[in-house]
Amino acid sequence: MKNLLLPMVALMIALLLETEGVSAQSAVQSPPPQMAEAGRWQVAVEGQATRGLRGAYLCQSDRFVGQYCFFAGCQAAAPLGLYVVTPSLAISGLRAATLVVDGRRIGPLDFTQVEGSEDVFAARLSGANASRYLQAMRSGSRFAFDFQEGSDAYSYAGELKGSSRAIAQAMEICPAVGALFDVDGVVDTVLEDACQGRGGSMDGAGVIQADLDRDGVADVIVDESFVTCEGPELWMRRPLSCGAQVCEFHIYMHRNGALVHTLTGQNSLGGIVEGALPGVRVVSHGGRTDVIRWTGSGFAPD
Repeated sequence: MKNLLLPMVALMIALLLETEGVSAQSAVQSPPPQMAEAGRWQVAVEGQATRGLRGAYLCQSDRFVGQYCFFAGCQAAAPLGLYVVTPSLAISGLRAATLVVDGRRIGPLDFTQVEGSEDVFAARLSGANASRYLQAMRSGSRFAFDFQEGSDAYSYAGELKGSSRAIAQAMEICPAVGALFDVDGVVDTVLEDACQGRGGSMDGAGVIQADLDRDGVADVIVDESFVTCEGPELWMRRPLSCGAQVCEFHIYMHRNGALVHTLTGQNSLGGIVEGALPGVRVVSHGGRTDVIRWTGSGFAPD
């Protein structure tokens, strides 16, 4: 019932409009053909924008409601947000949703129809939740916008192939949300993922700030070995990413006023190594030590 109700409503209204002399094609519009269905997240820049949207997008089709698109992007000077491009939400009236990634509820979304548009619906992000929502979509395998609950519920779902790179580019294209990915937001995101929503704390020694690309702004490294999760059992207090010897670490690089997740590694950290570009000493299982440095497009060992 969950996945059938909205398409059935859309089809019934489209058929009703046809009987009244309005074509179903005008009732159920599709994004322009340049918004290709490639099975993975792509990036639309200014000249490729649909409905004025640019940023990361995924388009797919349903035989009842036609083509629809998801965006992690922006319109004009608006800050980065989450969008659905479909006339079906106008037909159904659904607005309240929950972002779900890999079966885990990330948080609520409140969609509103963009003024002057029949089929663009936006969920604005706040500084408090932007880092958590976008990081979950960048690192997951599958997502859904679950609208409402009960017999009138409906889920728009899709894959997250290519989302990490595409959303990172969207964050460079679009204005940053206020306080998007500040250091506290980065730590909150790491804690949420490391402790699977149970809550936890981060020792300050696990947060390192260093200008890794010499652009004059500090980047951030977070080491999960300094995380303590909440839980009644001792084994629950260690992040799930931690193995027998090492835990995950995360590097966030500053881009256009935002901290962008750039690398996750399964290593212990051995501190910063100075040089023309500072390096990060990483220790792998078995004790192997390497130094990784920024190359201009990513991190690589010396």
